[in-house]
Amino acid sequence: TQSPVYQTNLSYKEILNLSGVEFVHHAYHYIRQNVFKGFDHLTPYELFERFNIPELEGITAKYVEVEYALKLEVMQKDIEKLKDDFVMIIENKERLLELIFIQNT
Repeated sequence: TQSPVYQTNLSYKEILNLSGVEFVHHAYHYIRQNVFKGFDHLTPYELFERFNIPELEGITAKYVEVEYALKLEVMQKDIEKLKDDFVMIIENKERLLELIFIQNT
């Protein structure tokens, strides 16, 4: 079976201006596309369990709700927390990439 492709054409700043379901979708795809390249074969929870990055937990859970459980709304207070986590992941991308490299060698 073919792996899903986690891609977005939106920029980091454009994603931060989104809200609700759109934010969750694009933020998660941006993280997968820019931090976890080469791991498209892992499901969202497999990726989280493999790397156990705390900031990834909330966005993973919301992404699964939105994409698989077809949840149509995400509370604004949840979005604020997810945006903080998104910023932390992207701003610490280099450290995370080192961790990913170490765990896979």
